[in-house]
Amino acid sequence: MNQQSCEQYSEWMSLAQDGLLNSAQNRLLHTHVALCPECQAQWAAMTLISQVLHSAPMAEPLPGFATRFESRLALREEKRRQLMIWLLLGIGVVALTILSLPSLTGILRLTGYLVLPYRFVAYAQGLLNWTAIVLSSFAEAVGVLVRHFVAQPAGTAGIIGSVTLAGALCVLWTRLLIGRMSAQRTK
Repeated sequence: MNQQSCEQYSEWMSLAQDGLLNSAQNRLLHTHVALCPECQAQWAAMTLISQVLHSAPMAEPLPGFATRFESRLALREEKRRQLMIWLLLGIGVVALTILSLPSLTGILRLTGYLVLPYRFVAYAQGLLNWTAIVLSSFAEAVGVLVRHFVAQPAGTAGIIGSVTLAGALCVLWTRLLIGRMSAQRTK
């Protein structure tokens, strides 16, 4: 038989197994299969495979599978919700700490003169001011990164590169700030 027509009938065989041929196509297919030994072998193999697949019992999940799956899914969702709550709570604590640092330096200044030596008060005040500046800068850097990635979503490599660059800039800035503070202390 013609190789091109056998390819067409091979496609029709697959469609016939699924019951998607009309009666005219089905009749042409069976006529061709009766005359072509290669297509007869292919049709016999496809029919045998179809019968084996249709006669095999359907695998069913074990009893209680759906209940176990739903309970695990609910547990996972609950853990995710708790993680989000703790994350938001932690962010809130950090934000409140950053916002309260200037007030703490004022309180330390007022009460420190009465109880503590001046050098300790000045050192603690400088340390708290430096911490407030560093934390607010890191918060601003995180805000800039979040706004950037919301406006222009990037792939994993872009996110890693941006975070690495931001971290390197923060480290350099912190070293510069520490150098200036130590230079002011020696004056």
